[in-house]
Amino acid sequence: MPVLPAAAPANFEADIASTFDVQCQQDIRDHGQFQAVYERETRKIVRVLQANANNVMPTIDLTAYQEKLALLEINFEINRQRIVEKVKEPSKTISLENTDTLLLEIGAMIDEINKQIKANNDVVSAKRFSKSKCNTEIMQYLAFVLDADVKSYQDEVGWLQKEIDDVTERGKKLRKEIGDLTKRSPT
Repeated sequence: MPVLPAAAPANFEADIASTFDVQCQQDIRDHGQFQAVYERETRKIVRVLQANANNVMPTIDLTAYQEKLALLEINFEINRQRIVEKVKEPSKTISLENTDTLLLEIGAMIDEINKQIKANNDVVSAKRFSKSKCNTEIMQYLAFVLDADVKSYQDEVGWLQKEIDDVTERGKKLRKEIGDLTKRSPT
């Protein structure tokens, strides 16, 4: 003979309904809290990423960055709407758009932009050194190019100095001779 289940207690249905009602209310509160946190955090992320595009070096092309950011904002908005649906109807199953990949791609773009900015800053920082080095290298180049002219000039200066010394020496000798002649001649 088959065994019949024992009779359920009289308040069994009320207890089960109460348990499901309590759990349902908790789920609604949890979904509402998740919705608030998701909205707050995603808006904060977008503000930070938008601020990154302000005051960037003019030579940096932000087109790809802005396109990824716009796509991320669209995905965040789709997810916000789906979460609103879930809060209204807790039994509904939803799936959220993947934003992790976009965030990683944007992060990689930020890293690349930062490298470009650092390279530019390094050039600016090294400007004094580069300027001094450039002046030295220009002077070395000019010395190399003008080496023959400088040697010719120095040779001519040496020759002229020798001529001046010879003329000066002859002048001294002539003055001495004039002095000797002046002493000998009777006046």
